[in-house]
Amino acid sequence: MNDRNDIVLVGDGFVGKTSIVNALTKKSFDVSSNPNIINETEVEIAELSSSIKFNMIDTAGQEEYDFARKESYEKANLFLLCFCVHDFNSFDNIRTKWAKELDLYKNVPKILISTKCDEKEKDFIKRNEIEKLRRKINCVEYIESSAKTLEGIETILQTAYRVLNTKETKRSCVIS
Repeated sequence: MNDRNDIVLVGDGFVGKTSIVNALTKKSFDVSSNPNIINETEVEIAELSSSIKFNMIDTAGQEEYDFARKESYEKANLFLLCFCVHDFNSFDNIRTKWAKELDLYKNVPKILISTKCDEKEKDFIKRNEIEKLRRKINCVEYIESSAKTLEGIETILQTAYRVLNTKETKRSCVIS
């Protein structure tokens, strides 16, 4: 595994990207999280008696920050495409905006992440629709998560570790 592993989170504003990073670093839900433009946070995972560090690059989903966000793509070893599991617009934007924005980075693996899975009282996007999208946009994995309950949070790190260490999916960030 590389010395530096940059993982870039993309998705609409307010889907929970910052909350995921906070849950990864603090192991708790921080309701006072403020949106950001670009925020880099180091996260460490202990795996097989060694320690691996990830640089989580949390990007703003708002259109006015497109330029700053796209600069972070150059560093990416892995993308996390995040949508809120009960926000059909954020789900649709994965296909219509975020996957298209990452078209130049076909060699960088992507993981599809649904957020806010703890909010059971809402209508969820159907799992078969999510899997269909995952295949269409060539994400190597799909993970359900909740920063509030920490569901899926460790799975994100473990999957990132596995994806970045798998020979078939290990890529450099070369624009194709």
